[in-house]
Amino acid sequence: MRMAIDPQFIDFIRRHDEWGEWVCALCSAPARVLGNNHLLRNRRYTCSGELWMQCPEGTYTGANVVIDGNLITGKGLGVAFEFAFAVAEKLLKTPEPGRNQANHIYFSHPV
Repeated sequence: MRMAIDPQFIDFIRRHDEWGEWVCALCSAPARVLGNNHLLRNRRYTCSGELWMQCPEGTYTGANVVIDGNLITGKGLGVAFEFAFAVAEKLLKTPEPGRNQANHIYFSHPV
């Protein structure tokens, strides 16, 4: 994962975080990219597998998706839709479009 060691990328994320912009990470990125570069800043997060055990900061929750301030993290690829809907709701500043789409394609419906 080259992003985790790229100083320009880490600086880009750090500046966005300092400005209060959304920082969104899925799967191993919350621990490997954010945690290992001290970008979690003791916020709650989730990530895949047991990577949280090697993460020097933050509070691991184990939830599928965690939103803490301007940080959105997702547990892994299996929750990619749930993660994407959470990001869309925050970017659109309304839950309706994301929830309507989720109900249409993501959640099962009785026939």
